[in-house]
Amino acid sequence: MPLQSGSHARKNCQLFSQKQKPCSLLARARHWGGAPLPSACFLVALVIRAIFERVVVDVEKQKLKLSKLLEVAAKEQAKLLLAEKQQKAREARQVAREKAKERAKLFRSADAHRKIVLGGLTIAAEADGWDPAEIVGALLVIGERMATHPNVRGQLREKGIQHLEARAAAREGARS
Repeated sequence: MPLQSGSHARKNCQLFSQKQKPCSLLARARHWGGAPLPSACFLVALVIRAIFERVVVDVEKQKLKLSKLLEVAAKEQAKLLLAEKQQKAREARQVAREKAKERAKLFRSADAHRKIVLGGLTIAAEADGWDPAEIVGALLVIGERMATHPNVRGQLREKGIQHLEARAAAREGARS
């Protein structure tokens, strides 16, 4: 059979590509088995179509793989963010506990120092031999007097300063 002219071959290619159902190259070759050889344009179109179909299938598979990988990556990222958030929360709680311990330690230290000073003043006032109830009673009586007579506080302060200075001078004299 003589080769078809260019326009006739193009027309056959277009008609064939529009009417053909998708099938394998082997099925297409069988279809043409008894008939005259198809034009070069038709064969090229047939090969291109088969390659295109395979590429489309491969692209779809790659899209599926990529979407699965993205899902896995998103889940891993969420896990990492959650773990990081939990770690920060643990660190913040630890810092808060350490600060609370430090404040408590400072408070206990200041409280202990205050009690030591008050005990030392009780000894300096030579009231260390008194019963604790007597010391508390004396302080309560003086507190009531200070509430009714505001000038008593200044007098008590002067008497206390004089006593503490005399005591310090006596210690200095004993050392030298």
